[in-house]
Amino acid sequence: MDNTFTLTAFPGADLKLWLVGTFVGAVAYGIVVVLSLGCAIKYLQFLRMVKLNHHLKGIKNSRLFGHLLFPYVTMMFLVSTLAVLSGCIAIINMLFPAPAGTRGVVARFVAFGDVVPLVLAAWGADALMIWRCVVLYEDTAHIPRSLIHVLLCILALGSLGLGPAYMVTTLAVLNRLMVAFALMTAIFNFFMTTLIVLRLRPHQQFIQQALGEEYGSPYARLITMCVESAALTVIFNVAHVFMQFNLNVGLVLSHQLLVHVYAISALLIVFAFSLEGLVIRKRFNATLNIHESRPPYSLPPQSSETCSGSDVYPR
Repeated sequence: MDNTFTLTAFPGADLKLWLVGTFVGAVAYGIVVVLSLGCAIKYLQFLRMVKLNHHLKGIKNSRLFGHLLFPYVTMMFLVSTLAVLSGCIAIINMLFPAPAGTRGVVARFVAFGDVVPLVLAAWGADALMIWRCVVLYEDTAHIPRSLIHVLLCILALGSLGLGPAYMVTTLAVLNRLMVAFALMTAIFNFFMTTLIVLRLRPHQQFIQQALGEEYGSPYARLITMCVESAALTVIFNVAHVFMQFNLNVGLVLSHQLLVHVYAISALLIVFAFSLEGLVIRKRFNATLNIHESRPPYSLPPQSSETCSGSDVYPR
């Protein structure tokens, strides 16, 4: 049997490398499944918190965010699942070829099944970063906020423009647009993470000064998670670009991993923000309850023999 894998848009890819890439992608898909389940559990906890604290200010906005979050996690899980199924179908079709009349249809399905989930996962991860930046910078001055919005629009338009071109020309000029899309995604994540960290750091310092040092640790973990998530995306995209120069070695492996990398990076941020949001809300509510239960001032116990009425009630 010919080891040259011709089913997808990688005409020089070796079957063994494709099989290894499918196996490693399945392992990464397991991480996506675990993170998706974790986000679903946090979503249920969030609904319970909303029910118990429905009277708090801003809880309606949090409820809207929570209801949008679950479909987002579901979408990232589904695109990762589609990528795994596409890789498995490619392997099965190579080992057990389809009838001659359906071979072209299967080839196109697998080719687009590799590309469409990748683009959708990248867009989903980028949309989450854009949303975080917009929310974090909504209370800044008008000019800096406008400049940030312009930067976000430029990056988003670049990604939205390259994505459809990448999908439409998959079977013809896959490699050139694949490199451009990977570079655009890496640049996008670098700038978005930088903006998020620059905004979260002052929030962390403000919370520490207002409520205490222990309240800054959730923000520190969020910053770390954002950096790690973006680093994961940037490293894999840059590696994917370098592997473009040797199609027979590493490009197939990195291509099959990218969609899961995008899903993992997005779900890590969702899980971290949902988890730390619950922690911060619980601590903040506990602090409010403590302060509300205290009287405005308390007097030390004194006997009537040592003090008079004028001493107890200050003028």
